[in-house]
Amino acid sequence: MIIPPSLATLRVPTDSLRKLPTGAGYTKKNGRATVSLSYRDGHIISSARCDSLEALMFSLEEQLSRAQNRLAETEKTKEPPLVPFWTKFKWYSGGILTGIILMVIIQFIRKIWQKRKQHR
Repeated sequence: MIIPPSLATLRVPTDSLRKLPTGAGYTKKNGRATVSLSYRDGHIISSARCDSLEALMFSLEEQLSRAQNRLAETEKTKEPPLVPFWTKFKWYSGGILTGIILMVIIQFIRKIWQKRKQHR
């Protein structure tokens, strides 16, 4: 998002600032830019504003906040599901039972193979 520049220039003689009553000042506005000058307690006080930058900053802060909220939500949903104990028990038991059955089958095939080898 490109914002065109705005410039407000204010030229005031120092004597004019010193003669101002307390709380008074000079202000100039040009487009979105505003500049103010005043004189208080022996000091020249200057302030400047740009309305569009404030609006842009507010908009970007809102976008950042929404992005952080979305990130927090996705982090919450990525937690792995909790597997109950009995489901794990079934898996482990199935693995052990499969191993035992395979061992019995291998032993049976081995005995048959040895018997055939002896008869030859």
